Amino acid sequence: MTTEDTAMTLHIANFSHPVTNDQANAILATTGLHHSVVHGVDTHLDLRAPLGPQVSEVVEHCSMTPEEWQTEPIVVVLPAVSVIAAHILAELHGRMGRFPSVARFVREISGAMPSYRLAEVSDLQAWREDARTRRFGRKEPLL
Repeated sequence: MTTEDTAMTLHIANFSHPVTNDQANAILATTGLHHSVVHGVDTHLDLRAPLGPQVSEVVEHCSMTPEEWQTEPIVVVLPAVSVIAAHILAELHGRMGRFPSVARFVREISGAMPSYRLAEVSDLQAWREDARTRRFGRKEPLL
């Protein structure tokens, strides 16, 4: 890791439940970065209305500039509603020029309150590029 890497700020674009300090720190540890800012965005959408315009508006509330979307390290926490998550990924791909990395959490039951811990950060762009190799018949993933 270079000195430049340690000075970079990781943007966590959160379209789900609030991210705890422990969860944000786990994402940081996974990425190797040391500073983060969490952009919490309300994603309560009207599923009876067209989702595209609603998702565009939701992503605007992330308060990131076009330059940041294209150049800064970003990990996305997607909502559980799959159709909204799909629309968010399409919107972000358009803004970023690539797929983002996404955080996946798993439920842990310890005590009275369930909690969620980071399971992985997946680089969706790397998976997309690897999947392209299977377009012509290669079966096993590279990763």
